[in-house]
Amino acid sequence: MPRLSIHTPEDASCEPFPDLPGMTADGSIESHGLVIRKVCPIHLWEHVLSSRSRLTIGNSPCEHTFFVLSGTIRANGKVLIPQSVVVVEHGATMEFEVPGPKATLLHWHKSDAANFEHKLGGGHAHIVGPEGLYEFKDERAVRVWADSTCPTCETWLHCSRPFPPDSVEEPHYHTADEIIYILGGSAIVGHQELEPGSALAIDANTTYKFRAGTGGLQFLNFGAAEPWYVPRPRDGTVPTPIRNLDVVQKFIVRRRGV
Repeated sequence: MPRLSIHTPEDASCEPFPDLPGMTADGSIESHGLVIRKVCPIHLWEHVLSSRSRLTIGNSPCEHTFFVLSGTIRANGKVLIPQSVVVVEHGATMEFEVPGPKATLLHWHKSDAANFEHKLGGGHAHIVGPEGLYEFKDERAVRVWADSTCPTCETWLHCSRPFPPDSVEEPHYHTADEIIYILGGSAIVGHQELEPGSALAIDANTTYKFRAGTGGLQFLNFGAAEPWYVPRPRDGTVPTPIRNLDVVQKFIVRRRGV
């Protein structure tokens, strides 16, 4: 049965680095399991890495996506600043090092990492800077780091436009499992207000809506497969699915050379 679950920083458990196939960790790393319930199709971790700590991915059976939340990370020798993204496909290799005093990574992966079923070939690692994949008419509108069009992976990751205070996102659902991570402002879901660092885990085909708080709202949206947006009209008419990329296409000027 489709479900929606709310996860707050206060509820996040402090865990050892997750025991995931194909991944090893060295040095001082503090891992917080933000979305790690078994019933959630996608898991989300926050890793705080101290200086000289290291993460290594070698031939993992599942895909891993990382967002640099703060600090500086060196990924396969390339220095990444906050809001950079790394997608490590199944079968690919990647090594993260921390050149500075501390860095924080958000980390998404399928919950059943050992038995992940692949539709595409994998074997590559993608590094995208803070500017994202596309140049937009209004750079404040939205930012996309992974758009599900890659021939070897299906990952989707974008940062929402800034929602004005008290604005409402009407009822809708997506055709793929997703996790929303609150970056700024707050989201009101039902009777609960989600502050920065909170997450909303939403199964595919689960209808939901939200309202921005008095300070507005901005969030990351991650999907492990290409998502389609399906509105739920109040008049009962049959909804027309809309491809996520088509929703933002009207704002795109060009694809960057990444």
